[in-house]
Amino acid sequence: YYALQEIEKRVSVGLITIQLEDFHVYIPFLKKKYGPFYGIYSGPDGSYGGFITDMDTGVSGNLSAIKRALLRFPALHLTLIPHPLIKQQLQGMELLAEEKTWIIRGPIDFEDYFKEKLSERRKRGYRKASKQKVVIRKATEQDIAIFLEWYRKGKWVKFYPEPFWYRLYRSKRVEVLSVKRLNETIAVAWFLLGKGEVFYFTGLFDRNYDDISPMGFLLVEAVRKYLGNEKFNVLNLGSSLGIRGIEEFKRSLGANPLPVKIYRMYHPILNLFHTKRKSNLLNP
Repeated sequence: YYALQEIEKRVSVGLITIQLEDFHVYIPFLKKKYGPFYGIYSGPDGSYGGFITDMDTGVSGNLSAIKRALLRFPALHLTLIPHPLIKQQLQGMELLAEEKTWIIRGPIDFEDYFKEKLSERRKRGYRKASKQKVVIRKATEQDIAIFLEWYRKGKWVKFYPEPFWYRLYRSKRVEVLSVKRLNETIAVAWFLLGKGEVFYFTGLFDRNYDDISPMGFLLVEAVRKYLGNEKFNVLNLGSSLGIRGIEEFKRSLGANPLPVKIYRMYHPILNLFHTKRKSNLLNP
């Protein structure tokens, strides 16, 4: 939870921008007031989470500068997930957990990718959808309304309110794609556009069309769109939260797992209490 003062004070949902020395980080977020404090929530419950940056992907970032900048909020505690392609250790932070994200590297030649990387099941689904005149389009506000109808029917640990999605939709850092069949919207997916990297935020589809796997079709076309040129070199499909079926789906798209470490840092004022608490747990 962060004690927000002047930062994004009048905005409760959307894409928050944090200046970190010579680059920015953009984080989808919800804000809720807890007494004198504001809590910012941005995580994988109800989406695959994720953040984007205009820092070059794969370049070692100054993580000590990131910690200093984030403490300007100031923060009671921070949970940080360093980008898996940045090879730098975080010192003086508690390792909370280890996860994995799933990435597809580019640029790619689409014909080679289709032939060599896709599973046979994914190829069949793509061909079947193509025969039914399924196409990809940039989403309209009507598509967003359809997405929200599906979203309201879901069971989410953290529910993002309607204004959140419309703010994201209007952001230049976000692109929303839809799948159309005979002008009917059958899938919608959200992508965060960083520098050199695209992050799959979340997506939903009409279960009546499960037989042609519209989300599989959409993500294959996303690979063609984003990795078929020199602008982006990574499509990050995010964590699968340990769910085997989702992991197999991402593997069928040619994605590979990449380890991710999750750290927590406490505000200096709380460090003493936290250290004492840990000591009491170790020595009851």
